[in-house]
Amino acid sequence: TKNSPIYVQFYITARCNLTCEQCNIIYANSDVRECSITEIEKIAKNFADMGVAIVLLTGGEPFARKDLPEIIYAFESRGIHVRMQTNGLASEKQIIAAIEAGGRDISISLDSLRPSIQDKINGGFQMSWHKAMRSIALFTKHLPKENSFASLGCVLQPNNLGDIEDVIRFGTKINWHTSLVPIHVSDHTKPRGFRTFDTRLRFKKEEIPHVDILLKKIKMMRDSGYLL
Repeated sequence: TKNSPIYVQFYITARCNLTCEQCNIIYANSDVRECSITEIEKIAKNFADMGVAIVLLTGGEPFARKDLPEIIYAFESRGIHVRMQTNGLASEKQIIAAIEAGGRDISISLDSLRPSIQDKINGGFQMSWHKAMRSIALFTKHLPKENSFASLGCVLQPNNLGDIEDVIRFGTKINWHTSLVPIHVSDHTKPRGFRTFDTRLRFKKEEIPHVDILLKKIKMMRDSGYLL
């Protein structure tokens, strides 16, 4: 119904404090410089003039930017809804500042309820699962009860096929949605963001039937009221 973008993904940085197996953004966008806050304010004004409704602040890790609250305010003050996408390693101080700036829509990466699996997926960073769970608790604590939204970003991949249903159950239990996306594999000659260079993570032919069965179960969960 519109002739301009409703939803825009804005990569505000390629920096990240994790090297997740399913993501290549720190490599694919490493030669792209970050916009300054002055440039972002101009972008926000242009988005508002165009009629953009939602902007996803992603990266890399958005909380790697110290001026994230200013970035959030640049869009929210112009009537553009901000969603933040994070790996969950932000401090409580950073979380509060982002919320106070108007960031009331958050997506935290969570691919498993098993710490060892999550830490491996995150690139072998020990305690990264525990830190993400802490951030989930902090956002739950500080987000306003009204007019806020929270979701778990879960990537469907060979390493966590047996974990997806539990993530959805956990999210629903704490009133968080789960956003499920399949893993994508990219090539070094044509790198694309949010994809892995690791071809071992591509689903094998014999794994596809298991994926199909899981997707049917997940659709049934959604139809029965799980937040997905």
